[in-house]
Amino acid sequence: MPIPFTNRDGFDSNEEVAYLRYLISGVAINKTVIIVPANSAFIRQALNFNCRMRSLGVTNVLFWSLDRASHEILQAYNIVSYYNPTYFSVSGHELYHSVTYLKMMHQRPRFWRNVMRTGYNMLFMDADIAVIKDPMSAIVGDADLEGQVDEFWLGWNLMEERCPRMCAGAFYLKANEKSVAMLDYMERLLSQIDREVCEKPDVTDVDGNRDAICEDQEALNDFVKNRMVARLVNRNVTDTFTFEGEDPRLTVRFVSPFDYLSGHVLSLATYVFNSTNLQFHDDAGTPYQNFTPTVVHMNGHRQKEEDMKKFGWWWLNEDLTCAD
Repeated sequence: MPIPFTNRDGFDSNEEVAYLRYLISGVAINKTVIIVPANSAFIRQALNFNCRMRSLGVTNVLFWSLDRASHEILQAYNIVSYYNPTYFSVSGHELYHSVTYLKMMHQRPRFWRNVMRTGYNMLFMDADIAVIKDPMSAIVGDADLEGQVDEFWLGWNLMEERCPRMCAGAFYLKANEKSVAMLDYMERLLSQIDREVCEKPDVTDVDGNRDAICEDQEALNDFVKNRMVARLVNRNVTDTFTFEGEDPRLTVRFVSPFDYLSGHVLSLATYVFNSTNLQFHDDAGTPYQNFTPTVVHMNGHRQKEEDMKKFGWWWLNEDLTCAD
């Protein structure tokens, strides 16, 4: 059988969409693919993610390799991987808001838009996510965009009268024109950034928001907080806009922290007794709610692998084979 796309160079957008559709069609389930970015520095976490998904019987995963070395490693393990050499190549751990970090994050809306153009829905999950249950089990399906809340305080994650921040490392996006328009919006914002401001130390307001739009998550939340283009389906936020006929705005649902737990809330308001038995506590340390999350995003944790091992969320042997 001839191998398709042998002359692909990565620059032609239509050709890349066709190539992505070819890769995704081989793994997608119910018109949905789970995309996981990985580079050499995160390859152990990517392999751990792969082991856990396979043990759960979840096979609709496509890894997005950010450098050639990670692509070759994943291919050696017979793991489906997408690599585009025209994207900015990143192989190491990048400091938050460094020049290389910003360049890496600016690639995301372009890539996400190509995925949307394939006609397949996407669940995007960073490699530093510990999977407890099938990540799709927490997706309701009644909104165009569903994502992890990324506030530091548990109360802000749950407050119905607040539009919280959404994490750009754990979200579901339906393939439609509204989603493509959102990604166009994000890319326009990121093309106008003030690099001098963005590369300074992180200065935020009382709500944790920066004055400037510097990377993908800030651009995503600028869209989500704009009531003219985004409508929240599970938050009781004041919305005075009316439209004749169908509402043209992209619909947004925030996934409960009981399902998609952030690393911030894990550190500040959660006891972990074992891999599936967690408990929220208040500021005084008094426990009040047991739960088993669907996934735990280790964002904000410096020792990600060590913490996942400590909590029982590591399914990779030292020889890089999957644990039984």
